[in-house]
Amino acid sequence: MRRTAPARAPLLLVVDDDGRTADALASWLLGQGFNAVSAASCLEARAVMDAIAIEGLLGNLGLRDGSLFGLAQALRAQRPAIVIGYADVDVVTPPELDACFVRPLDLDVLASFLAVRFARHRSGEHAIASRHRAVPPGPAASAAVRRRR
Repeated sequence: MRRTAPARAPLLLVVDDDGRTADALASWLLGQGFNAVSAASCLEARAVMDAIAIEGLLGNLGLRDGSLFGLAQALRAQRPAIVIGYADVDVVTPPELDACFVRPLDLDVLASFLAVRFARHRSGEHAIASRHRAVPPGPAASAAVRRRR
């Protein structure tokens, strides 16, 4: 009997500008080994978070109907999760977020960050090859590295 890995909770994309951006990013995440669901507003995102377990949150800092920070706080009150924001200008990463990227997203940098934070790699990639330090790991990842040494 062949064993399969348990399905992982999806990442939640909160994209309120157009459907094409969410579709393109969801397809890209699938290629990176992640499941993804999308929401077009904070209200919709909260409904998704209440309905299913979410492994991480990725969204625009400037949402029309609310705050990515509020979504981050609500998600982390339910379970541990990674929260990634993006903006049209370069900003210092606020403490509520694990990372903040400038839009348009540099998908290579985002892929490196996701690989390190979620310890997942694209098919055929060796773990060491994709541990770029373009985006430093957060406190949880640093503690795990210290324990291994």
